[in-house]
Amino acid sequence: MIIRDFGSIGSDKTSIYLLENKYLRAEILNYGGIIRSLTFGGLNIVCGFNDLDGYITDKDYHGSIVGRYANRIAGGRFTYKGIEYILNKNEKGKTHLHGGTIGFNKKVWSVQHADEQRIVLTLSSPAGEEGYPGNLDVRVSYTIADSNLIIDYSARSDADTPLNLTNHAYFNLCGYYGGDILSHVLKINAEYYSEVDEYLIPVKKASVENTVFDFREPKKIGQDFFKPNRQTALCCGYDHNFYISGGCQRIFGNKKLNEAAVLSAGNRKMTVFTDMPCIQLYTANFMTGERPFMNSVQQQKHHALCLETQYAPDSPNHGEAILKAGECYDKTTVLSFE
Repeated sequence: MIIRDFGSIGSDKTSIYLLENKYLRAEILNYGGIIRSLTFGGLNIVCGFNDLDGYITDKDYHGSIVGRYANRIAGGRFTYKGIEYILNKNEKGKTHLHGGTIGFNKKVWSVQHADEQRIVLTLSSPAGEEGYPGNLDVRVSYTIADSNLIIDYSARSDADTPLNLTNHAYFNLCGYYGGDILSHVLKINAEYYSEVDEYLIPVKKASVENTVFDFREPKKIGQDFFKPNRQTALCCGYDHNFYISGGCQRIFGNKKLNEAAVLSAGNRKMTVFTDMPCIQLYTANFMTGERPFMNSVQQQKHHALCLETQYAPDSPNHGEAILKAGECYDKTTVLSFE
């Protein structure tokens, strides 16, 4: 359901769509497939901007669907079946990040369906866009059911192509204006994480045992945050991939999803369920933009975090995370609130 227009980009109009039940209230944009706000327990827990220009100029992917490939691809290139594909290098001229110069986060999506509890967005990405092979058709839906926000991703391509779709919302369970997230308690069901190089490209799958990356038992994010560690020093906090393992499973629709992470603050809890193999923890280490969020709330680093379900970074350079021609990409992530 449209609640109001949100401006235009050329001839393409953007709007705010409202999903609402007695537990959750979500504002979704057809620009970037963005979650502009998500209200639970009387608080908006997602960072968002007042106007469209805030998102057009935003460089931090706030609330958006990112793709074709979420996270980084080393050197902005990958080789598949003997062919080297050159992608746009949009991060320090060295890596390809979150789909490139104009990724899915900067596109106006088509609205296939919208009602009070569900919106379905579609996007076509032509072969060669940002350097990727294959004409790709993408479909993303947001559904609220009880106290769950369900994100379904599906896609088809006419040629083999890397594909890794995620949502890049920044959360603060004390409200997006609620200060830093270092006192939030986080559990990640992962025995391994990705050690990275100076460009944040994985170089090793390493055990979390006896490291600052051990979130197998719930702990405050700030507990090990400032301990001397070369990995966290590279990115001024956490910006690392975790390999999901263990944890409980829950059935949503016809899918059995794994519990990837549990985030809590005060009396609010958000559990992330997914059928993706990995999750990225990012603690907003560079959220220092000049443009304020809604209600003039200033951006400040470590005042939110992202939990991005995904394939591991740089997987296409290891022959992984490839959608085969004619096959269906079918992935789901659920944000479940208590």
